[in-house]
Amino acid sequence: MNDQPDNLIYIRKKNGSSFYAWMKPYNQTLLGNYDDYIVKFHSALKDLHLTNNIHAEYQLGAMRLGDIMFDRFSVKINSPVVNDKPIQQTYFLALVNGIEFVMTITLTEEAEEETLLNII
Repeated sequence: MNDQPDNLIYIRKKNGSSFYAWMKPYNQTLLGNYDDYIVKFHSALKDLHLTNNIHAEYQLGAMRLGDIMFDRFSVKINSPVVNDKPIQQTYFLALVNGIEFVMTITLTEEAEEETLLNII
């Protein structure tokens, strides 16, 4: 089984905001239950920030996009900052027919969120 994701799209704006989407087969034998995998992803990201002295706020939720319900994990990184503004990252994760589908929106300006969400 191929462990490398299929990159679907990457868009980066001049201000540093970006949209990235990828997918790959989900190996349940190796990674276990998908819900547990999502919890481990959240925990690993928080640990990474803590280890690197990155101050952040976290918010969990869900969002329906078309016919697919995505787990939504938002991170507001307060330090370090870009142009004296916090960075906002939002991860959308879903398992669809054995395929893990992930989208990440990184914002350096909150006004860009709607524009990048409309790509979806």
